[in-house]
Amino acid sequence: VFSKDRAWVLTASADNTAVLWDAETGSRLRQFHEHRNLVYSACFSNDGGCVLTASADGTAKLWDTDTGSCVRTIYDVRRLAICSAGFSPDGTRIAIASADRTAIVWDMRQRPAVLAIRDRELAQNRRGELAHMLQTRRRKNGVRGNT
Repeated sequence: VFSKDRAWVLTASADNTAVLWDAETGSRLRQFHEHRNLVYSACFSNDGGCVLTASADGTAKLWDTDTGSCVRTIYDVRRLAICSAGFSPDGTRIAIASADRTAIVWDMRQRPAVLAIRDRELAQNRRGELAHMLQTRRRKNGVRGNT
């Protein structure tokens, strides 16, 4: 994936890492290496200041592009592989997609997930399971209601 200014290239890998490359010289600038299983996808935030990775280890990680440090880890509440992750256009939310065809939207300004989107067929098979988990998580974090 190219950065917006086309100066960097970001790759995801089966060796549990994502790597930031100089698009002009091909030299490695930074390696993001805290995942415990393969990294399925990686993308830049709109301003290029952060990198978001999605991994088979059940986590999405937010990285500072300048330092390479992990600034936040987002867990799939069911510990399923996270197949992809991306930023909203305004950069305030992150969407993660899990192996069971579920997408969860996280508001970067607060910890709990704010929205769960499920495949209709899957929802019929496992009614309410994800909603219950998200509601429980909200209660533990002191968030009320369905927002």
